[in-house]
This record gives sequence, C-alpha cells and structure tokens, in this order.
Amino acid sequence: MRTSSITNSRRRKPIYLENKDANLDEERRFSHAVLDDFKELEEAGITHPDMEKIKALPHHRNKGAMNISKDVMIRRNKPSTEMKIKICVLALLALPAFSPCIPAQEMLPGGNVYGPKAGFNISAPEGWVVDNESGKGQDLPCVLYPKGSSRSDAKTVMYAKLAGPQWEDVNAFVAMAIKEMKAKHGTPKEKIASGKTHDAHDYFINEYPATKTYSQWERVAYVQLPHAVAFIVLSSRDHASYQKESGALQEVLKTFIYLEPKPDSDMH
Repeated sequence: MRTSSITNSRRRKPIYLENKDANLDEERRFSHAVLDDFKELEEAGITHPDMEKIKALPHHRNKGAMNISKDVMIRRNKPSTEMKIKICVLALLALPAFSPCIPAQEMLPGGNVYGPKAGFNISAPEGWVVDNESGKGQDLPCVLYPKGSSRSDAKTVMYAKLAGPQWEDVNAFVAMAIKEMKAKHGTPKEKIASGKTHDAHDYFINEYPATKTYSQWERVAYVQLPHAVAFIVLSSRDHASYQKESGALQEVLKTFIYLEPKPDSDMH
C-alpha cells in the first residue's frame, strides 16, 4: 500500500506543475481557473482544507503562450460543475507530492487538529506561519508564530486545540476553565468579541490580562462545533506585544474550517 501511494504521488506531481501555467483560453491560465472554481465551489458549499494551501501557492502570469498537456483536457467553453471539481481535485491531489519538500519557515500556511469527536483546519494570517511539529511533545498539535521567529523566542504565539471529549457545550467548558484558572488568571473580560468562523460556526473571545501571578497577556477564542469545543489561545509576553498582535486571532478564525473526526483519532 505504501509503495502504491508513493508511486501515485510521483505520477500526480508533474500533472499539476506541468499544467499550472497552461492557457485555457486567451484570457486565463489553468492555475487561475482553479482559483476561480474554488470560489464558485465554496459558494455552493463544497469545501476542502487543502483549497487554502493551493491558494497560497504562487500563481504567476508568465509571458508567452503554453499549450495544455494531453493529460488534462479542458473545454474552451465554460466548464461544467463536474469539470470544475475535476480541476480542483487535480490540484489538490498534487499537494502530497511536493508539500513535504517546503522548508519549515516557508511551509504552506495551514494546520489540522483532530480529536475523537471533531477536527478543524486553520491557516496562518499574513506574516505568520503554522508549526505542526515543535509542540507535539507538549500536546500542542498546531502552533502559530510570526515569521522569522520560533515557538520558544516569539513574543506572541497562538496554539489551537480541542477540549476533552467530555465537553460538547462551549459555555459549560468555558465556565469550568474560568473557575479553574481564577486563582492564577483572575476574572477575565468575557466575550470581548464574537462572530462566525469561515464556515459559519459561532465563536466568542475572552480576554485574560496579566496578573501578579501570571505575566502573560492572553485572549482565547472558543468555537462551538458539533459535539465538540475548539479553542485557540493567543499569548503575549508583554502588553505592547499583545496590543500589536492580538488582532491576528480573529484573522485565524476567518480561516477556520470544521473537519469530520477521524475514527482512530486521539486528542491532538
């Protein structure tokens, strides 16, 4: 099975790379048609987390005409929904073949978090990166920090998690968290902001100012999911950094997409 997967990846990689700059007609290239189709598919309720990764790739408008390869036949008239899906799938299938080769600081800005009852995908806001590796030993599957820094030296970091599987209601989870953290964090400023994620799940944000016993300035976004609660923490070492970077949390929420749980997922 592993050998078959590697072979398929090797076959998929050249297809997208070969055709991304190919002309569909006099006005559009293959890569730009993919982006246009993503927009229409999302408006129709068809989404996939890797769409954000494709959007993050460079889509150059090179001079000079190119002919689309024989492997991909695109009609010159407006494509059907079926054809659009095929174009998008072709682009998405190419990702596993080349994304592992991207350096850490230039990783595509997206990360998945999975638990037994839910999962979600988020992307990094402009100027930030997603790190899916450095926090694994501390049960932090998805960490974000500004480009040019690391989780250990950044003045502001974010991390995304799912509440334990026993928590299905966001208000009950937050009430418990406030009670348990009160001695250290004091009383938070509740619901300083609220709204909906990219895929219309409700969220609200609580603010936890620094105290005598805890020097970090933090705000936490809580998201109600079907049978689960997600939360994203933004934590700053000082008030100046907090004021500068705190808006990044809501930018992340704009990319938040619910994922169905994996049958064999643990909490991570």
